[in-house]
Amino acid sequence: MKPLPLAPFIAILLFTGCVLPIPTSKVVAPSIQGRVVHANTGAPIDLAGVVVEDHKEASVVTARDGSFHTDQITRSQPFWVWWPFGGDSVEVVKLRVARPGFEKHKEKVPWHPKTQSAVYLSQPIALKPKTAGDLIDEARQRVGR
Repeated sequence: MKPLPLAPFIAILLFTGCVLPIPTSKVVAPSIQGRVVHANTGAPIDLAGVVVEDHKEASVVTARDGSFHTDQITRSQPFWVWWPFGGDSVEVVKLRVARPGFEKHKEKVPWHPKTQSAVYLSQPIALKPKTAGDLIDEARQRVGR
């Protein structure tokens, strides 16, 4: 009996990728570092809540200097996928920032999952203060409840 040549099998693996039953972990959200400041004055805002959307376990509160640092979120999976033609795609991580007396803010952070384990925001997140009219309306709604 003649042995089968290995070249066709290797070519199939190289061009189709491979799924192996090897448990691994996958990063689903990077570690994010940044600052939160007052939009008008540029002063740091402490005690502002920063939440990575869909990952509440990465919620943090800003420090006195307005800085924050979220943890990296990983998920385990029961298999390892190898795909030779997959490039470094760009995903968007959404942050929500809130602080009493300020308007809520949403920030979209681009992330390269294959090459970045952490994202450092070059520009601070600027929160706009609520106007006196907004604060009065909120107080009226609370009293009316």
